[in-house]
Amino acid sequence: MRLKKEALKKQRQILDKKLELWRKLSNEKKPPMGWAKAIRGALGMTTQQLADRLEIDQAGVVRHEQREVYGTITLDALNEIAIAMNCKVVYAIVPGDGFQSLDAILDHRAEIAAKAMLKSASHTMRLENQEINSEDKQSQLARLANELKENLDPQLWNKK
Repeated sequence: MRLKKEALKKQRQILDKKLELWRKLSNEKKPPMGWAKAIRGALGMTTQQLADRLEIDQAGVVRHEQREVYGTITLDALNEIAIAMNCKVVYAIVPGDGFQSLDAILDHRAEIAAKAMLKSASHTMRLENQEINSEDKQSQLARLANELKENLDPQLWNKK
């Protein structure tokens, strides 16, 4: 089992490296009219010309472009449009705001899970007059969070 976790750790590191540029680009906003319409316009292509290349009617192109603006277009449809314009669709899933890496996401989740676990244990210890000091709590929190992360414990993703 340890080998699998090491492989997943390596995979995270590789993905983090690949996602570096994507994270920077993820802050770029799409054109208000959507990429398809913006690129089509920049290429001097009419909706009818794109429709002919896609073998659909002109209204279909307009619907596709509107769906992109509303965020309801499928990747498949967007890819077909891109190909018809001699372009391609590129996309990635990148760490969200506040996270620089997949490891940072795991660190965050591990801390949340560890706090929840220690809160429960701390309550029981307090009832038994066995509460530990703040410094020891921090040390336990760090140790438990690290253990949860290293083991990719399922509790990392409990809804809390």
